[in-house]
Amino acid sequence: MAAKTGLDMSAEKLGKLPHPSGSPEEYLEDLTEFESWRETAAGITSMPDATAAINEYVRLRLEAIENQRSVGARPILLLSGGLDSIHTLAVAKDVSPDLLAVTWHYSGSKESQYEVDMASRVARILGVEHGICEVDVSHMEQSARNTIHLLGTCEPWEVLAGLILRDIAEWVKSHCKDNKAEEYYFISAAGADVLFMGGKPFTAVESVGETRRRWVLGILAEAGRAFTKERFIPDFYERLLGDQVEHCKVWQTQAALLLALNIDEKLVRGPEFLEDKLVLRHAAQAMGVPPELTQQRKSPMQKSSGGFEALVDVARTRLAREFSGRTYSNPEEEDLELLVSRLVLKNLQNE
Repeated sequence: MAAKTGLDMSAEKLGKLPHPSGSPEEYLEDLTEFESWRETAAGITSMPDATAAINEYVRLRLEAIENQRSVGARPILLLSGGLDSIHTLAVAKDVSPDLLAVTWHYSGSKESQYEVDMASRVARILGVEHGICEVDVSHMEQSARNTIHLLGTCEPWEVLAGLILRDIAEWVKSHCKDNKAEEYYFISAAGADVLFMGGKPFTAVESVGETRRRWVLGILAEAGRAFTKERFIPDFYERLLGDQVEHCKVWQTQAALLLALNIDEKLVRGPEFLEDKLVLRHAAQAMGVPPELTQQRKSPMQKSSGGFEALVDVARTRLAREFSGRTYSNPEEEDLELLVSRLVLKNLQNE
């Protein structure tokens, strides 16, 4: 990293941190010790320096990921209509000429349609090949059942995240028959929300020093919860993808954590602390993304992709099939409150 950013990305420099290595290629699986980072000062205080540092980090991280994969393995970027993956796409297009971006889309959701339209527009502007993994309600029912069995849970957040990843993996196998897709790996922008406190409440106080302290502790707390082996399903990706396909997270490294801690909180939240991931929006724009495509607010992937709507439609379809001719109203059309009531009473009856 250039000296003007105030952050040296070299392995030699980052290696002096509490963990053995902080280079962009090292995945931070388990953040267990961060006491010495609690007093991190804001070393990057201007927006140009911060955006340059972010884009340089992501470039180095993507290059490291690519260098560690087999020659010819094709990178598959999980692209939503949100800022994090759009920014990663903007950097990745210059790192991997054979990059393929794929968006999961439930055909019965207006929110999902908006998301896929946004993703398609960005990919077209940036000149990146884009695929759409489109599913309907009948597919959702079977895919959800399979994912539940693989993960051993019916937790909606986990099932939908796993379902979407498996669907895209199957889509890649069936739609990319050239030799570049014989081997492939996934890239995701997972971790950006953690390090930039995306969507998290934060209020500045009168003391600048105290505001800084709270910001740093907030990042470390989020990272401690997210970057851990003690996940709900520790072998989540192995269960879904097996040992042959890797899922590479751009932002889950020690170097990324150090970078986020070094950026002044006002660059992330704005001078009045009313913005969200402002610096990442500037970083995306610096890489060629039109400003209007970096401003949208986004729900969690499970919602914005139409996943929750899809499960509701599955419930409607199943109940309509099960109670055909035995209900006062059609489960496929009735209010959501009545639909949930029907599900609860059905479960109680079966206990």
